[in-house]
Amino acid sequence: MLYGKRPDAPRYPASITKVMTLYLTYEALAAGRLRLDDMVVFSPHAAAQSPTKLGIRPGDSITVADAIQGMTTLSANDAAVAMARKLGGTEQAVRRPDDPAGQELGMQNTHFANANGLPDSRN
Repeated sequence: MLYGKRPDAPRYPASITKVMTLYLTYEALAAGRLRLDDMVVFSPHAAAQSPTKLGIRPGDSITVADAIQGMTTLSANDAAVAMARKLGGTEQAVRRPDDPAGQELGMQNTHFANANGLPDSRN
C-alpha cells in the first residue's frame, strides 16, 4: 500500500465490482472455461440495468470479447450482469462473500452483492 486513509472503513465497491467481474472473466479465459468468441446472452434483468449500458435487448447476445470491451470502455452495467450470469449461472452465484478470487487478492472483508457495483445495501 502506498497510501491509505481509513483503509478498513466500509465503502461501496462501485465500479471496482466490474473489475472483479473482469478478473473472473480473464481467469475463466485462462483456464479454458471460456473463449473470446463465446456468446453472452442478455436476460431481461441484465438488459434492464442502468444507467450506463450497451442497450442489448433481452434474449440477444454478444461475444465475450465485446462484453469485455463494453465493461472496460463504457462501464456497461448490463454487460457485467450478463457476463456474471455466463460465468456463474446467475449473477449472485458468481458473487459469494467467500469468493476465492477476492480472498486471493486480499479482500477479506469485501462482499459483492451484484456484478456491476450499482448501489446495494449488501455491498
